[in-house]
Amino acid sequence: MLANAGFHASKNMTIPENIEIIRIPPYTPELNPAEKVWQWMKERVAMKFSEDID
Repeated sequence: MLANAGFHASKNMTIPENIEIIRIPPYTPELNPAEKVWQWMKERVAMKFSEDID
């Protein structure tokens, strides 16, 4: 799966027959599975405070 970002384009890429590239529309983070990981991390890790380092 590739986003349509300019840096994801390559004219010299050889794709095996058993692999299909799916391009998602630009500006659709909800369709990108990696974005789900960042959302999960933000909900569970970001801005959490502890009493001590342990």
